[in-house]
Amino acid sequence: MLPESDRAWRLRSRPALDGLRGIACLLVLVGHQVPWLIPAGGVGVAVFFTLSGFLITALLLDRRTRSGSFQLADFYRRRALRLLPAFVVMLFIVGTISLAMAPDLAPPKALAASIFYYSNWMQAFGPKLGGLQHTWSLAIEEQFYLLWPLVLILAARYGRRGLLVLVACGSLASIVWRVVLYDLGEPLGRLYYGSDTRVDGLLVGCWLAIFLTGRAEGRARSILASGVFIATGAACVALVSSGVFGRFVVMPTVIAVGTAAVVWCVAQGRYSGWLGHPFLVLVGRRSYALYLWSLPLASMLDPFDLSYWIALPIGLALAAVAAGLSWKYVEEPFLRLKERTPRGTAGAE
Repeated sequence: MLPESDRAWRLRSRPALDGLRGIACLLVLVGHQVPWLIPAGGVGVAVFFTLSGFLITALLLDRRTRSGSFQLADFYRRRALRLLPAFVVMLFIVGTISLAMAPDLAPPKALAASIFYYSNWMQAFGPKLGGLQHTWSLAIEEQFYLLWPLVLILAARYGRRGLLVLVACGSLASIVWRVVLYDLGEPLGRLYYGSDTRVDGLLVGCWLAIFLTGRAEGRARSILASGVFIATGAACVALVSSGVFGRFVVMPTVIAVGTAAVVWCVAQGRYSGWLGHPFLVLVGRRSYALYLWSLPLASMLDPFDLSYWIALPIGLALAAVAAGLSWKYVEEPFLRLKERTPRGTAGAE
């Protein structure tokens, strides 16, 4: 049982978290449209991972507090209604275009790996997926959505402290395993795309959500708040590092810790002004569709051999149009269906 104190943090709608998601999305979009800025996309994905771990864990714990149950069947149903429709529509349209005129855009093996959420493992061992290469991060998150609630149920009996220790050990194990694989000379794709080597980012978010369900002590608040500045500086060092160790081994954890520090500050009411800017919030709330469409559209522009400075605004504009259509005609109808049954929390799903 996870005790709830009178000072426990509660999940609710926080525009600043949407704004943080919006910043991550913009980094990914720029990375997709301007390949030589790939580290920008890597930072954005790492931020997404930590946010996902935080929000899903906070959601599940809030359900447990409100109803006495994690309500897994309803959780999985709502996840499916939120994620699958827009994803399936994107795969159908991109697959049709690929079949008709651009075979390399979405080969059959890429479509299969994407729809069954194992594209990260396919890319970890070499094959590229054309315009569907970005589905690797969706695969890792979906694998997390499937397994983490079950782990949380089994581990919740050990209480909040036991959970914190378990999650911290899991995150540390992932980091150490990434270092070991690097020292063994494993391909960098194995480190970058493997679920086991990237789960530390998700678990850092999980740890913060569990931590916030209890009392927030002043000393811990100061340490975590200052962590955002330390992690940001370390992230800059990792990004400009000429060695691959900084980018593939160090950076994912540094970005995860930095993201957790920012989320902590948002939970304490900080940064809600500029992170809650309407533009960032709008991008954050449309980030899923923007992410789905950005890389396929960028891949469709490749044959025109446009300069990056022309391809970037065109690609971003096309992604914005596609995301708007996806939101209006695909996501919103299924979101209304998702809301027909009461949910266990007021938090963002």
